[in-house]
Amino acid sequence: MRIFTLLVVLSLGCAPPAAPTTADAPTPSAPQVPTVAALADVSVADVGAMDPAQIVLIDVRTPSEFATGRAPGAVNMPLSTLQDELSQIPAGAEPYIICQSGGRSARATALLAGNGIAAHNVSGGMSAWVSAGLPTE
Repeated sequence: MRIFTLLVVLSLGCAPPAAPTTADAPTPSAPQVPTVAALADVSVADVGAMDPAQIVLIDVRTPSEFATGRAPGAVNMPLSTLQDELSQIPAGAEPYIICQSGGRSARATALLAGNGIAAHNVSGGMSAWVSAGLPTE
């Protein structure tokens, strides 16, 4: 059979099929990050009653908004740069995410969940925080 194939190739004047190369081999895919569900929303009253030293509270507002007042212990990681700052979130933490009114923090918790970090959205954001008379820095 091999001789027949070789004769056909020679008589047709074409090259035998090329051996597979490493370029033909499938490329390994990047490791997949497990997606987790966002955790339940929490009220500003519940977060305000917690010890700021015992939780990770991330404020996703802009730096200028953050400078006008924030919840005690909050760390500023603007939504626009949050993807780049994921490594700053302590491993295993279930951070509480706050913004001005709750919209950006909801998007941030979804982004975190897509990157394997379960997080809580703080309902109502800093608007609700201030309205509730909770302390600010």
